[in-house]
Amino acid sequence: MHFRVSARTVLQLGSELISSDEVAIYELVKNAIDAKSKTGVDILLHVCLSYSSFLEVMRELDGDKPRPVDEIKDSLLVNAEPTAEPDALNRLKHELALCKTLPILKKRLPGIYSETNWIDIRDTGSGMSADDIKTKYLVIGTPARKKEIEAAEAKFAASGNGAAPASPYLGEKGVGRLSVMRLGWMLYLESATEREKNLNELTIDWRRFEDLDLDLQDIDIEPTIGSPKPSKEWSGTNIKISGLKGNWSPRRIRDIAIREFAKLSDPFSLGKRRFRIAIFFNSERVEIPRMDREILAAAHATVKASYKIRRGAPSLDVEMTFKGPERKEDKHLHFANIDLSVLTDDANEEIPAYAINTVGPFEYEAYWYNRQKLRGIDSIGNLNTVRELQRRWSGIMLFRDGYRVLPYGEDKDDWLGLDRKALASPGYKLNKAQFIGRVQISRLGNPDLIDQTNREGLKETPEKYVFVEILRYVTQNLLRNFMDEVNRSQRHVEIDFDQVEERISAFDSRARQAIRQLKSRHPESSLELQDVQEIFDQMKQYFDQARALAEQAEDERSRLIQLAGIGLMLEVIAHELARSTETAMMSLANAETENLPRNIASTLKVLRAEMKTMNKRLRVLDPLSISGRQRRETFDLVSLIEEIFEGHELQFQRHRLKTQLKTKGLRRLDVTGVKGMYVQIIENLTSNSVFWLKRRADEDHSFVPKITVVVDSKMRQIFFEDNGPGISSDLKEDVFRPFFSTKDRRRRQGLGLYIARECAHYNDAELYLSDENTVHPNRLNTFVLELPQSND
Repeated sequence: MHFRVSARTVLQLGSELISSDEVAIYELVKNAIDAKSKTGVDILLHVCLSYSSFLEVMRELDGDKPRPVDEIKDSLLVNAEPTAEPDALNRLKHELALCKTLPILKKRLPGIYSETNWIDIRDTGSGMSADDIKTKYLVIGTPARKKEIEAAEAKFAASGNGAAPASPYLGEKGVGRLSVMRLGWMLYLESATEREKNLNELTIDWRRFEDLDLDLQDIDIEPTIGSPKPSKEWSGTNIKISGLKGNWSPRRIRDIAIREFAKLSDPFSLGKRRFRIAIFFNSERVEIPRMDREILAAAHATVKASYKIRRGAPSLDVEMTFKGPERKEDKHLHFANIDLSVLTDDANEEIPAYAINTVGPFEYEAYWYNRQKLRGIDSIGNLNTVRELQRRWSGIMLFRDGYRVLPYGEDKDDWLGLDRKALASPGYKLNKAQFIGRVQISRLGNPDLIDQTNREGLKETPEKYVFVEILRYVTQNLLRNFMDEVNRSQRHVEIDFDQVEERISAFDSRARQAIRQLKSRHPESSLELQDVQEIFDQMKQYFDQARALAEQAEDERSRLIQLAGIGLMLEVIAHELARSTETAMMSLANAETENLPRNIASTLKVLRAEMKTMNKRLRVLDPLSISGRQRRETFDLVSLIEEIFEGHELQFQRHRLKTQLKTKGLRRLDVTGVKGMYVQIIENLTSNSVFWLKRRADEDHSFVPKITVVVDSKMRQIFFEDNGPGISSDLKEDVFRPFFSTKDRRRRQGLGLYIARECAHYNDAELYLSDENTVHPNRLNTFVLELPQSND
C-alpha cells in the first residue's frame, strides 16, 4: 500500500512554493544559468489582452444577463493592449469575428486568449534529451542537481583550505518547473542537446490537474520527438507559456526589470561579465539598468565586514568610514573567536557553540546616505535624479555565488531590523531605505545557509541566527555608535535614564512578586522577607535622588557620568535581588512536603545571607549620594577595594571565583579624590571581570576563575587582572568608548568602562589596558589605574 497523491496536489504545490510571477520568472532564468546558456536568456512577453479583461468577460458569460455578443466583442477589442503586436491583434479580431453567438464565444474565448497571450523563454544551454525530460524535468523534487552539489560540497570540505568555488548549480530542490504553472495554464517545451538531431517536445495543460477525481498517476505526460533542430550544433530549451494568469503591461515589466532583474546578479561586482538577460514586451526591448558606482562614492558612511574561518576559528574584521561634521574619519576593528561567541549568545534561543564556525565565511558592505545632504552628481544628474537612484538601489541584498537570494533587500523586507531599531534609538537613524548594501555567501562555503522551499528567505537554523546577529551588530551597533562617536566629539554624552529605570523596575517587579508568593505560602517567614523589601525601597530612594540631581544639572558632564554609574550599579544589584528571590521560590517549590519546614529554614537562611551582601553593596553607594557626590576626601584605596570585594563575596562563591589582593610596599594607599567615583571604577572593573570569567567557566568546567589586584603604593598604580578571555589588542581603546560592547544583545550597554575612565579623569587619574599579554597572546587582561602623585 502506498500514499495516493491527487492530481490537484501539484497545483497546490505550485501556488505554495512559487509565491509570485516575479519569483516564477526568476526561477526560469536560474534554469538557463544552470544550463550554462551561451547567449544568456531571452524573455519575450506577447500580450494582446489583459487577464482581468478576459476574466471579467468570462464571468459575464457565466451570469444570467450577459450583454449582446457583439457588444462584448467590441469591449474586448477596446480593452486590447495598445502596444499589441499586429499579428496577435489581427488574430484576436479574426477569432472574435467567428464567434457569432454567446455560447460559441464562451466556449472559444479561453482558446483565443491562450493563442494571443503568451511568454517565450529561450536559452542556448545544454538542453535536455527525451530521457532527461522523463527522469528529471517531470520529476518534482528530482535529486539530480542536489547530488552534484553535495558531491562538490564534500570535495571542498575535504580540501580544507581556500575560498569556496562556485556551486555547480543555483537550483537544487527540483521544484522550479512549477514556475510555468504559476505563469499560465498551458506549457509547450522544446529542447535538445548538441548530440541530438531533433527537438524533444512536451505539452502540458495544467487545467487537467484541477479534476478532483483524478490521481496524479491518472494523467499521462510523455515527451515526443519533434522537428529537426535549428542547426546541427544547436542546444538549448525554448519554453512557451500561454493562457497567462497575470496582468502584464509595459509599466509592470519595466518595474520588474528595475526592481528584480537589475539586481538578479550582483551589481556591485566590478569587471565580472554579467549573465545576459534580454526582456521584450510586444517586440520592444525593456532596459535593465546597471548600477552607477558613482552613487556609492556619494555615501556619507560605509561599513565593510569580513567574516573568516581560519584553522577552525572564526574572526571578524570591520572597516568603517564616516563623513563627520568637520572631516572624514575611519576605523578598523577586529573580533576573535571568544568575542563572536558572546556576541551571538541568546538565552531565548538554543544556539550551539559550533554555529559560529558552521555558519561559514561571508562578506558584507553597506553604504549609508543622509538624504538631506545628498547633492547632484555631474555623471548622474541633479539632486532629484541622485535621490531617485539611491532609492532604486536601496536595501541590504543577499547574494549566493553572485546571484540574488530573495526576498532580502526588497522594499517590504527588513531582515536586519534596521527600521525597528531606528525608531527606538537616539542619535543617527539607520533606516533600511538609507542603505545600499550587499552580503556575499556561497553554496559550498555556507552549506547551512539554505533557502526555504518557497523562496521566502533562509531556513531558520542556528547558523542563520549567527549570520543575521553579526550583521545586525555590525550595522546597528558598530556603525551607528561610530557615527555617533564622531558626532559626539563636539557634544556632551547623553545618558538615557528612562531605559535604566525601566530595567530596574522590571527586576523590582520580578522580585516583589516572588516575595509576595513566599509570604502567602509561608507566613512564618514574613520577618525575614522584610529585609528584601527594605533593600528595594532603599534602591528606589537612591535612584530617585540620582534622577532629581540629573534634572538639575543636565549640562554638567561629570555629574551625568556619576549618575549613569549609579544607574548601572543599581541595575546590577536589582538583577541579583531578582535572581536571589526567584531562586528561593524555586528551591521551596521543589522541596519535598515532609522536608518543607527544614527547607524553608535553609532557603531563607541563604536568602538572608544574600540580603546582607546586598546591604553591603548598597552601603558602598553612600559616597555617591547627593551629599557626597562632589566632596573630595582622603581615604585608603586598599580598604575600599576590600570593602567592595566583601560586598561581592556571595557572588564570587557562586561562580567559584577566587580573588587575590596583593600590595607592593605598604598595605595602604592613601588617595585624595571623590570616593564615590573610585567606587564606580572598581565596581565596573569587577562587574566586567565577573561577566567574562563566568562566560569562560560555562564553556570550560575545569577552569578556575580568578581576579588578581596588585597595589603598588610606591608607583601609585593599581593593576586589575583576571584570567578570563581578555580583550583583543585591536579593541584596547574602543572598550572605553560610550555604548561600545562585545556582550550579547541583552547585556549590551557599553557604558561601564567608559564611566570608569571618565571617573578616573575627573580625579586626575588614568585608566587604560596594559599592552602586556599576561594570559593569552594578542589578548589583554590587565587594567592599569595610575593615580595622581600625592601632595605629601
